Amino acid sequence: MHIKLDKKGMTLVEVLVASALLVVLIAIAGGLILSTMNNSTRYARNDQAKQLGLAIYNYYEGRLQNGAEIVVVPDGDDASAYITDTAKPAAIRSNGSIVEAKAIDSTAFVDLYSEDTYNRMTVNTAVYVAGVIMHLQVDILYENEVIFSKKSAFRLATMYRLGTSVKGDLGSETAQLINPTIYYLP
Repeated sequence: MHIKLDKKGMTLVEVLVASALLVVLIAIAGGLILSTMNNSTRYARNDQAKQLGLAIYNYYEGRLQNGAEIVVVPDGDDASAYITDTAKPAAIRSNGSIVEAKAIDSTAFVDLYSEDTYNRMTVNTAVYVAGVIMHLQVDILYENEVIFSKKSAFRLATMYRLGTSVKGDLGSETAQLINPTIYYLP
């Protein structure tokens, strides 16, 4: 008596091979998805750095281009020898955030951007002045790596018209001032 068995199922070897192929495909797909997510995060961070860098550069340019009196003081130097009672400071703090005095005669400062804006990025500025031309560089760093940089020069238009010059330490092309406090009279 012969019993005939139907072979409709898969053998153990076939199941193991199919499972192994499925695991390899999932690993490849997962790697591609993670890579895409990392690139997306990096692009978003670079875009945010560019927006922050341009905003800070435009802040400086807008304030200083039309300033009637400008004093550049290197970080840590005493500004009292240069400052008039009407000069309003704009500064980069050592933690990289940008601050401005609440009022012309105020010693209280306010952050121009919230901590969330910086998103673990820091700001460095480099400045030097030649006559009535201010050379300004704004760098945005993330984990000590520059991810955005804007370097340009602009004419201090009001000072040019008044025939006055910038006071303080002006720096030079080879010895730029890093994160100086810049006081200006609007």
